[in-house]
Amino acid sequence: MAKNKKNEQIEELEVQKSPGIFQKLFYWFLIPLMFLLAVVLVVAEISNVNVFEKARETASSLPFISSDDTKDGTTSSNHTDVSGGKVLELQSEIMEKEAQIADLQAQITTANSEKEQMLIEQEKLAFELERLQREQESSSVEFEEVVKAYEAMSPKKSAAAIAQLPDAEALRILSNLKTATVAKLFEKMDPEKVAHYTTLMTE
Repeated sequence: MAKNKKNEQIEELEVQKSPGIFQKLFYWFLIPLMFLLAVVLVVAEISNVNVFEKARETASSLPFISSDDTKDGTTSSNHTDVSGGKVLELQSEIMEKEAQIADLQAQITTANSEKEQMLIEQEKLAFELERLQREQESSSVEFEEVVKAYEAMSPKKSAAAIAQLPDAEALRILSNLKTATVAKLFEKMDPEKVAHYTTLMTE
């Protein structure tokens, strides 16, 4: 019995002294793996290779790894690029609209200026027309007075005065005198002049 107890104690000590499976795994697998990774990183650093970028590209090519996980880094940058492009596009559209508005405002200003100029010209023409009408009315009144003066003059004096006038003025006065007055004038006028004025009046 004492021997059996002694054997059990020895076995227990051996079990306690023998390394466990995790220790064996650490010694035989993890330490060499960590050493290998350290060597790979050193070699990659010397050869200027980005190991993490290569790992991301390799992982993205694997079918069982989600592309969302591998593209998180690039998605944000792509989103930033798209947003920047949209902002530039909107700024370009705004600048184009502002240019169109400025062009329309210039056209409106030009149209208003032309309209004001036309109104000024219209006022000038209206004033000129009114002046001409006044002059015509005044001339008409003056001519009526002249005709009345010829009506009041003696036929001999009237005939002598009309014979001295240009043909247009003489014809205008003779055309506005009464027929009886014209007949009396012709009696006192040279026959050639009478024939001349008669021809003008009948044309």
